[in-house]
Amino acid sequence: MSLTRPENVPETATFDEATALWRDGSPAEARERLWSHPSGTLLLDAARKDGKFHGEVRWNLVVDAPEQFAGRVALARTLGLPEGSKSTFVARYTDGILDEIGFRVGLTFPDDLRLTFADGQLATAEWRVSPVSGPLFSLGSILLDAKVFKVPKPWPHRVTATFSKGKLKTCELLAKDGTPILPAPGPLKNWGADAEETAIVGYRERGEFAKDLALFFPQAKPVVVTAPAKPVDPILDALLDANKLPYLGTSCNFESYRFDPVAEGLYGVEDPSYVGIASDGFGDLYFLNRVTGEIALYSVDEGTLSVVFPNLDACLFTLLRLEAVAQKRIPKAAAKALFQRLGLAHGVSRLA
Repeated sequence: MSLTRPENVPETATFDEATALWRDGSPAEARERLWSHPSGTLLLDAARKDGKFHGEVRWNLVVDAPEQFAGRVALARTLGLPEGSKSTFVARYTDGILDEIGFRVGLTFPDDLRLTFADGQLATAEWRVSPVSGPLFSLGSILLDAKVFKVPKPWPHRVTATFSKGKLKTCELLAKDGTPILPAPGPLKNWGADAEETAIVGYRERGEFAKDLALFFPQAKPVVVTAPAKPVDPILDALLDANKLPYLGTSCNFESYRFDPVAEGLYGVEDPSYVGIASDGFGDLYFLNRVTGEIALYSVDEGTLSVVFPNLDACLFTLLRLEAVAQKRIPKAAAKALFQRLGLAHGVSRLA
């Protein structure tokens, strides 16, 4: 085996042929460093006090040949090092007690998992969510499994958590931009399953539409309407101006509100009485006829309009519940039964 010293290995280091490692210092000294051979990649840089880890400890499980792997794993266990989601970490100890640790893909990379400890127990965790095949962390009796966070799909970007006496206390899910991701709302209880036809008449004017928007979709962000600002419906206009008209996007997309089909040259629509209310999320559009008050559905595939609601109240009452069904907040069968009872044929057809 060549004993050519790698450039970044100091002259004070000696070579251990049995382990294929360069060593500077020992477990009994204030600092011990190990480098892999022949690459000279740093494997361990540990500060100690009275034979115990004290200060910064860096570990990078690196091998220059496959046959070195088992020996490096055994060395980590002999040293009593933590195991985690990545094979590289930077940690800080006080008199042999772990205070904090960050696991990463390489020593110069940011942490993928960062943990802090208090009184020998896990205190906080920050995890950049990624697939794992085992525990996120283990050291002695301390074990952290990714399952404890109950991460939903699609995955958030990060998880931050606090622990009390080693047990999960709080958990926050974060998007890539740092925005908190709230847990998905559960099934709705009071969504109008027993509503009568009188519930539709004056649905907007009584404020029931606005209440249902807030109740059904509490986490929805305000919709962005790009059409020129012009009055369409005073109640919808007021909600839009107050940022209370939400972006839904599955069965009821208000991005199409105020859309002018004639001005935009929409094929098959030449009547200027029509103005956009919403789309169904698949390209078809709901238009209000400002003369008759009826709601017509424009089929993108056919370029035709067909009346599907007698008025705007019936349209909005139905579309909100179709969206709630799509978001699994209302049982499909119950919504279909309501639509059938109230004669809302378009709602029934959308749930067929």
